[in-house]
Amino acid sequence: MDTEAKARKVVDALRNVMRSPDNAGRLPWGQRYCQVLASLARNPTLSDPRMLQNLPSSVAALEIIANYLDVDLIQEGVRRGLLHPRLTRRTAVDVCRKMRTESLLRNPTVALP
Repeated sequence: MDTEAKARKVVDALRNVMRSPDNAGRLPWGQRYCQVLASLARNPTLSDPRMLQNLPSSVAALEIIANYLDVDLIQEGVRRGLLHPRLTRRTAVDVCRKMRTESLLRNPTVALP
């Protein structure tokens, strides 16, 4: 499923939630949280169901990972066990900084997000 189809699926799900009589046309989350979820859905690694089982369940930790690491570093972090389901936001910041530093030391010409 391509990114556009995934986005449509999320939008359709949100529309169904908004139509629910319990919500009276309002989302159950704030605008900022929805923006974070949308940014996570756009990341190919973070939206891959096979990878999600190895990544933190914390949306805040996932947001840090998405902002600090590229796809290759995320996969490397999972492979090395640095990124795991129990990772918190605070620990994710430290791990991501460490991984970026190591990556820059290995290849100083690499462009990171």
